[in-house]
Amino acid sequence: MFELPEAEPRKSGTTAGIDIGMTTLLSCSDGTASKPCRHGHDLSSICKKIARTKKGSRGFREACEHRRNYINQQTNLLPWDDLKAINIEAIKHLRRGKRTSRFLGHFNYADILERLKSIAEQRGVLVREMDPAFTSQRCSACGWTREGSRKRKKFQCGKCGFAADADLNASSNLALDLPALSRTGKKRPDNKRGFYWPANCPGEEPMSPLCSKTSDLFA
Repeated sequence: MFELPEAEPRKSGTTAGIDIGMTTLLSCSDGTASKPCRHGHDLSSICKKIARTKKGSRGFREACEHRRNYINQQTNLLPWDDLKAINIEAIKHLRRGKRTSRFLGHFNYADILERLKSIAEQRGVLVREMDPAFTSQRCSACGWTREGSRKRKKFQCGKCGFAADADLNASSNLALDLPALSRTGKKRPDNKRGFYWPANCPGEEPMSPLCSKTSDLFA
C-alpha cells in the first residue's frame, strides 16, 4: 500500500461540459463523443449483453468486465491535457421509487462518475457537479429553452433553427456559467411554452433582448 502524491490544481486550460448517456457514453463540449469499441459495441449494447446472461455465470462476469474496460477506455480518451475543469451532471437517486428493466439496471452511472473523478484527481482537474435541469432542452446557440426542442438524440431550436446532436448540445450547456433557475412556486420557468435562459457573461450584452423579460425566473 502506498499513497500517490496529490496533483496540483491546474491553473491553465479550458472548462468542458460532459454529458453522460446510455447510447453515447460521454459527450464533451469540445465536440468529441464516445465511439463503439473495436468489436462494434457501445454502452447500450454491452448492457443488453449483460441483461441476456444469467447473473453469476461466466458470460455475466465477462460482459461486466467488458463494460468496465469500455468505460475506462472512453474516459481515458477525453482531452485531459487541455482541461483545467469539467462540469458534469449531478444526478442523484436515479432509480429511487422506480421499476427498471434488467437492461436499464446495468447502466452504472455511479461507476462512470467515480471513474471521471478519479482521473480528474490524478491530473489536477477540478470537477464541478451541475444541476442538470433543463440543460438538455436549452439551445446552446441562443439560449431558448423548450421541452419540445429535444427529441431523443436530435436537438433543433424552434427560435434560431440551430440543430445538433442532443447530447453534444447538452454538454455545451453544462460547460457554460448558467444562472440558477428558481424551480418552485409561480416563478418556475415554463419549459412547455419555452423561455430564454442566458448565460452569465460579465461585461457582455445578454444573448437575447428578451432575456430581461425572464429575469424574475433566476434565483
